[in-house]
Amino acid sequence: MRDTRGVELSDEDRHNHFFTSPYCTITCFIEGESQMVSPSWNNGAGLPRINVQGPNTVPLVSYNPGPLYVLGFAFRNDAFYALTGISPETIKDQMLDGQKILSGNLVDLIENSLLNNALDEAGRLSTFQSGLEPLWAQRRASNFGRFGDRVSDWANYMVGQLAKSSSAKSARQFQRKIKKMSGLSQRDLNQFARQENIFERTISLRAGEQTDLSQIALESGFSDQSHMGREVRRITGKSPRQINQLIQTKESYWCYRLMESYYG
Repeated sequence: MRDTRGVELSDEDRHNHFFTSPYCTITCFIEGESQMVSPSWNNGAGLPRINVQGPNTVPLVSYNPGPLYVLGFAFRNDAFYALTGISPETIKDQMLDGQKILSGNLVDLIENSLLNNALDEAGRLSTFQSGLEPLWAQRRASNFGRFGDRVSDWANYMVGQLAKSSSAKSARQFQRKIKKMSGLSQRDLNQFARQENIFERTISLRAGEQTDLSQIALESGFSDQSHMGREVRRITGKSPRQINQLIQTKESYWCYRLMESYYG
């Protein structure tokens, strides 16, 4: 959730910096609008009020011209596929208008519970969840299970389920099935798992518990500090030390601080 209503922000602070993400998301702009700065979207037009985004493999920057109130939801990609019928592979690195590509029942639920609702945030979320549960019950596969909350947990579970049920006769066919369901290759999934490790390790770095970047690199599965630096730059567009400084000092990196609270 992001709510800047009634808050005085500079032009710089109205930007939003996002790191790469393996998940599909649905973002609902209740008040205000957002424009993509990098990469550009639809000739600078505002994002759709219901914005659907596939897994993104490049860091993103958006800009809010005025006050904003927005709620966003991330979905496991196999769950998103089951719920919407949209293969994550077809929307990778894309932003699309949810009112055009989502089912009517799901759009109606979003509009009635989130967009056109006078309830407070907790009320909106409760109403949305109550309406989503029967839709999910109709579409979920019988073998959907519960497991840990990390990318590696999800990837290992998904690969295991595919291995049990897949009719793929070759490694290439198996990889294609993984990509159709997740939008990502196994190599991509492994990179995102390492990304999570970086987040967790750099939290301890900022807390003063650990200051050795080379040790963080090794603990996160990288061959050395330079390897980690290249990966961090791919994820964020900045070096490890640059991104740490920006997270601590710039309002526009609020999403990174949100992830700190999640992984901390």
